[in-house]
Amino acid sequence: MSRLTTTVPRSSSTPSPARQVPPRRSGAAARASVSKGVNTWVVAVAEFVTWIAKVNLAWIVLTLMGGIVLGFAPAAFAAVAMCRERLRSGHDPRLGEFFATWRRDFWRANAVLLPVAVVDALIVTAFTLALQASVLLAIVVGIVVLVAVLATVLLPVLYANYAISLTRYVPTATRFVLSNPVSMLLLALTCAAVVVASVLVPALVVFVSIGAWVQFSTALCLSFFHYNDERLAAPAAPDARSN
Repeated sequence: MSRLTTTVPRSSSTPSPARQVPPRRSGAAARASVSKGVNTWVVAVAEFVTWIAKVNLAWIVLTLMGGIVLGFAPAAFAAVAMCRERLRSGHDPRLGEFFATWRRDFWRANAVLLPVAVVDALIVTAFTLALQASVLLAIVVGIVVLVAVLATVLLPVLYANYAISLTRYVPTATRFVLSNPVSMLLLALTCAAVVVASVLVPALVVFVSIGAWVQFSTALCLSFFHYNDERLAAPAAPDARSN
């Protein structure tokens, strides 16, 4: 005689508590919440655009104050230093701080960046001549131009972030470009996007293009440097623990 097994549903001796149903938001409250979020976003965008315009204006004025040739390098260094300060502290530096940094680093900035700008101009001239001579030669010189331009973009951020001797900035920037191709590709695409937008809408150069380029390149380079510092410090941690 086979045994029959029956499945009895599991019962609970205590009644289950009633489910707590959160109160529904009224339509007016939901719309108010969405409106508040949109307003916050709009204010943040407006503040960011205003900051970029301020950097743009400061760079142009300080460059003109130095007679363009001697003014653009300290203007770039001052703009990068102020963008770095804003990223670190969250507050917008005043225009007076731009001028103070420009004046303090005037000769050091020119000593670092002005010779590099001259070399960049010569390399770009060589690239235009190579285009007429040979495609292969133009490709080789074009790569040199790209490395030189990216190293030039790195220099002001490198100066703002690290205190090393003036003669070490250019080799350090060049080495960083060659050893971090993926990061440099992202930086190149960002700079290219600003250039393309400026070509399509030339008025942007007067108002926001330079400020946007300085802000975005500074943020990217600082993140690259931070990652590189952590990567270099990582192998030292196990050694320190073992000792």
